[in-house]
Amino acid sequence: MLAILQLDATSTPAIERLMAEGRLPRLAELRSGGQWHSLGRSTPLFVEAGGYVTTYSGVEIEEHGIYSAFQWSAEEQRIRFFDEFPGPAGAWERLSRAGRRSLVIDQYESWVPTETDGLRMLNGWQSRHKLTAGFSAPRRENRALERRLGRSPMIEFPYGRPSPATLERLTRAFETSSGRLVDAVTELAAERFDLIWLTFSGAHYAGHHLWQSADPSGLDPVGRSESQQRLEDIYTGVDEALGRIVAALPDGTDLIVCSPLGMAANRSRTDLLPGMLAAVLAGKPLSASDGSAGPGSWIWHLRGKLPAEWRAAATRPLPPKVVRAITSRMHLRGVDWSRTRAFALPGDHSGYIRLNLRGREREGVVHPGEADALMDEIADGLATFTDPDGAPAVASVHRIAQHLAPGAKRDRLPDLVVEWSDRPSFGVTGVSSPRFGDVARRGAGTSRPGNHTPHAWAVVVPGRSRPAQLSRPPRITDIAATACALVGADTTGLAGEPLLEAV
Repeated sequence: MLAILQLDATSTPAIERLMAEGRLPRLAELRSGGQWHSLGRSTPLFVEAGGYVTTYSGVEIEEHGIYSAFQWSAEEQRIRFFDEFPGPAGAWERLSRAGRRSLVIDQYESWVPTETDGLRMLNGWQSRHKLTAGFSAPRRENRALERRLGRSPMIEFPYGRPSPATLERLTRAFETSSGRLVDAVTELAAERFDLIWLTFSGAHYAGHHLWQSADPSGLDPVGRSESQQRLEDIYTGVDEALGRIVAALPDGTDLIVCSPLGMAANRSRTDLLPGMLAAVLAGKPLSASDGSAGPGSWIWHLRGKLPAEWRAAATRPLPPKVVRAITSRMHLRGVDWSRTRAFALPGDHSGYIRLNLRGREREGVVHPGEADALMDEIADGLATFTDPDGAPAVASVHRIAQHLAPGAKRDRLPDLVVEWSDRPSFGVTGVSSPRFGDVARRGAGTSRPGNHTPHAWAVVVPGRSRPAQLSRPPRITDIAATACALVGADTTGLAGEPLLEAV
């Protein structure tokens, strides 16, 4: 058996420090008995859905094309939720085809599998969120498990600052989530599985809401804020649950403990990108009355005008599919495509820009021969924006074609990725340019003090297997490749190499 225990979106510096302080004894013990790897990927520019889809499938982003929860459809000239697009098979689907059995709990930003033979999947077990797939199989058995152990709490909360009462409610849900995961695994321990893939989701959500603006690595216990202490307590709770799950696994189980992406202070200024791009394309400062918002800003205007608690109350009774559809439609509402040369795409981390390219987009207006000059114009213009203190807001603007080899789905990706300054954006009120004027933040932006980073790691602990020799440094695609190779599933088309091999 192979068990993959995903400590989701954790901070590597915080993990290292807490292990050094003796506060993560189970993880420290596993690390001492295994191999610690930093995990790469074909490009670090796509941190969000791209990182999860790549990890679960073992296929690099240029081959699957899924970069965000809300994805651009060029043939329809609109945004759709990512699970409406054809995606690669997850490792558990490959195992299903091979007649193997898998237990999969709470894969973040996963999709509904098409192959379910031998699959026990519980999504939304530790907590429920309308932007994650609530798929469960077999549905009847999982409903019976829920009746015995209780229903998971709802942690749905839109972008915006939660009230103290809401933040307290969310934090309690984060604190209890790993115990709920242990309860499910304990109930199902009698069943035989070839693969167990569990995600400790509480640490991920807590990192978004409880992170301090400053890196906590240098703080002593007295200097840590209450929210940072609670985040660290959640990490130690995950460690305790990790130990209980490992103790329940059969002897000889091969083990991978991993985090496919990291967590740090939020530096995203994505909500400001539509206004910045609009001014650059106009070649002058723009006022709110003449459309300075630009394509992609309408949803941020709405979020800025309506308090987050109101928006949460409005969406609470709606089915998840309806919430996703409404959000998808609002991102590029009211765009005049006949006059739009480029536009900002939804994104939670980096800034994504797509050219409205003739022959590729349904309503494209930019001639392919003009694309290079337009991308230079955009990159040069965005580089002039600064934060209120005068420091650069943009670190660099990357052309995807220069970072990724050609792939089957590379044309689904943005043309440009804006890498923001490596400074926290929490509390930034806007950006300004000597050439293009001011772009003010509407409301609080994403409002989350913590956000993803591309830093991924894994601890590989052999059971009945042994470490494999890789032809290059380890990557996040190797996790799915290991799962498929160890249990005899098809590995055709996988970019990864097994981290373990049978003896």
